[in-house]
Parts: sequence; structure tokens; C-alpha cells
Amino acid sequence: MKLQMRDALQFKSIVEAVSSLVDEADFTLTPDGLKLRAMDPSHIAIVDLDMPKDSFEVYQCDSSVRFRISIDNFVKLLKRVETGEFMNLQYDEKEKKVILTMKSDMEREFIVPTLEPSKEELQLPKLTLPTRVRLKSAALQGLVEDTQILSTNVKISVTEDTLTMTSIGSMTTSKLTMVKDKSKALLELTTDKPAISVYNLNYMGEVINKGAKIAEEVTFNFSSNMPARIEFFMQKAGKIQYYVAPRIESE
Repeated sequence: MKLQMRDALQFKSIVEAVSSLVDEADFTLTPDGLKLRAMDPSHIAIVDLDMPKDSFEVYQCDSSVRFRISIDNFVKLLKRVETGEFMNLQYDEKEKKVILTMKSDMEREFIVPTLEPSKEELQLPKLTLPTRVRLKSAALQGLVEDTQILSTNVKISVTEDTLTMTSIGSMTTSKLTMVKDKSKALLELTTDKPAISVYNLNYMGEVINKGAKIAEEVTFNFSSNMPARIEFFMQKAGKIQYYVAPRIESE
């Protein structure tokens, strides 16, 4: 198994986006591409990465391979990536080790031991989420940062033409509104009925902050008191999506 990526910084950002939720994860490589799916330890959120083989300059994988890696350790190594470096990743199935090579005018090699992968593959939830919002990632990141100032939770509500994000602190309330066809950062808004749901910003904030670094646009699907699906489509590198469970408020 061997894959190469011309922009090592992009791969670094993708792995950092995964690290926003999990410390360890299974990498699955098939002849069609690389996949990763994992749930955070609190069972509040899921990360799902899909990178087709066309995401890489070189992609060689004749049969399915699955291994588990410490994402924390992997991120520490990738922090050494510099602008203009070329990345090569190989898996030695016999030794159960990943060989990470970064090349520019010099070559650096890191050998990473793998862990035993989980026995069962995590399944994504089957949900009907009719409310769809597409935004500029930077704008959503800014909205989340504004609401985090006051609270650890954010209430997201949508009507036919309006997106509202509200946070309530001990003494102050923050309410941010975007209107369809008036807000340039709000690219799309469709819903079959008004929807309201509350999410924990400790999870939502991390997901959006890391995702905004790898994709210019984000798609947000949800419904009242239902999990949110947050999708970042990366240019020529597939997509990464997250599912975040709602915070059900007691009446």
C-alpha cells in the first residue's frame, strides 16, 4: 500500500480536522480510496472522512487494508510539515507500521507503529434532515466564535428565509441572523418547515474551526431536536463530514 500527495500541508489539515473529535481512529484503504470513520469517546459526535483515490498523485492499493493509528501522535508528526513538501505514506502490513516520508530539498522519514483496529465498522446514522443550509465556512466559523463568547451551547433556528444562531450567557444574550438573498455568506437555505435545535459548542466549535481550514464552503443539515450533519467538501480531496447530537433541553 502506497499513496502520495503533492501538498503535505493539505493532508496535515485533514488529519487535524479528524483530531478535533478523536484520539485514535481506523484508516481503511481500498482500491477506491481512503476512508476513516470514528466516534468521539462521549458518543456525541462522529467524524467520517472519504478521500477517493483521485485525491492523491499516486495511489496504490490492490486489496482492502485496515489499521488503527494514534491521531494525536500522527498530528504531532505532521506539525513538522513545511510549505512545498511532498508526502509519501506506506503501510508495512507485515511489521504493522506506517512509514511517513516528507520530501523537499531533503527527505525526512517517520515510522509509526499501528494499533489493533476495531472489529466492527462504525455505521453512520440513517437520518432524514430536510433543513439544508450552505454557507461560507469562514462566516460560519465567525458566527460560532461569537456565540462561544457567552455560552457553551448554541440554538440554531431556520425559517423559510432566515438562519438564526442564539447563545445565552448568565446576563447577556447573543443573537446572530442571516437572511436568504441578503447575506452574501449564506449561499443556500431550504427547509420544509421551521426548525430549531440546540448543540454543544465544545463539539460544534471544534468541528467548524478545523473544517474551515480545509474547505471554503460548508453544508449544514438538521431538523428540530435532531443530530446535525456538517459537510466540508475539499477541492480535489473528497469530503469530511460530522454528525453532532443535539442537546435536548428539559421543559
